Amino acid sequence: MPSATPLPDPDRLLESAVAATGLSDFGPPSFREGLSRLVDSLNGEADLNPLGRAMAEGQISAALANRLRIEACYAAHPEIENERIASPLVIAGMSRSGTTALSHLLGRDPSLRSLLGWEANDSVPPPEMATYETDSRFLAAKERDAVAEQAMPGFRALHYDPPDAPMECALLFNHEFNSSALWTTFSIPSYMAWTLETDPTPAYAWHARMLKLLQSRKPGRWSLKAPQHATTLEALRARYPDAKLIVTHRDPTVCAASTMSLTAFLQGKTSGHTSGHTSGHASPRESAVRVADFIERCCNGLLEQARRHGDDSMIHVPYPELVARPMAVVERIAEAVGHALTPAALVAIERQIADRGEHRHGVHRYALEDYGFRREELDERYRAYREHFGIALERK
Repeated sequence: MPSATPLPDPDRLLESAVAATGLSDFGPPSFREGLSRLVDSLNGEADLNPLGRAMAEGQISAALANRLRIEACYAAHPEIENERIASPLVIAGMSRSGTTALSHLLGRDPSLRSLLGWEANDSVPPPEMATYETDSRFLAAKERDAVAEQAMPGFRALHYDPPDAPMECALLFNHEFNSSALWTTFSIPSYMAWTLETDPTPAYAWHARMLKLLQSRKPGRWSLKAPQHATTLEALRARYPDAKLIVTHRDPTVCAASTMSLTAFLQGKTSGHTSGHTSGHASPRESAVRVADFIERCCNGLLEQARRHGDDSMIHVPYPELVARPMAVVERIAEAVGHALTPAALVAIERQIADRGEHRHGVHRYALEDYGFRREELDERYRAYREHFGIALERK
């Protein structure tokens, strides 16, 4: 597959968003550095093929248009500023540690407010309580989902968020262009490095701005998740001081291998000169090295949280417990955060448990050897995390 033409420069992307929406206020300018770095990295490193270029420009354009509409909505409804995000539940385990499975369980509780993909990407007008499940944007997302497998066949075996299930709240960070969702999809190492080193405070400010807007007409206690939080817990705590942190724990070497497979798949689909993930500019080995570093950052972030604030500053969910006793995990979390599970919630969660077949979309196979790693070197690298939290090694 040939490489694509470069993306427009940031100024042209901004102009296009203004022309498309008829609006001009993007809000605080802190997003512009991330946008510039993202475009430079996409054009200089990602070797985008036509699919990758379309995805990249589409995501950037959608985020910019959504920012414009959000700022216009705030201008028309300044009372949204007074919304309070009260004691949100935040799942902050490392990637591939069970964060998705747990968020999907909690997402079935009608008393909790989950973030769905359609409202994260197309937020204005804010969704209404009475029409949430019949909103035309929600129905359109369901239609797109029905044909999504054709664009990336096999992806659901690796990861799948149905349109009625929670998405990572890293999607909100996309609007500030400081998001792990972007460097997971595209081979953009310099941009990834910048996101992991830059101050996350502006990204969390925008995160809260979007949550306030989204809850303004459909209120509820937020249940959120994103592995990216594990690397930025102090900024998260500063923005949401009463947040309840829930950490899923799994053997980090297994998490690394699974994440390597996921990123190799996605970057192989978006980079040029490849139809899979075994060749092309998006080198699986180079991507895997960056993934191993990210998992280490997650380990260190969780360790630092425990050392600074105590182990009891987090609700700990070992992966084996989540797999073997999911309802018990949900009940334990609910008790810890002071949340009452209604009969309707229990029925919906039990249904999710019954329907969650592990391989219903295919088997996800992966091996460290595919990416040039030995199990022992990563086991040693992540040893301090495992020993502190009592995480057993998994043999796959």
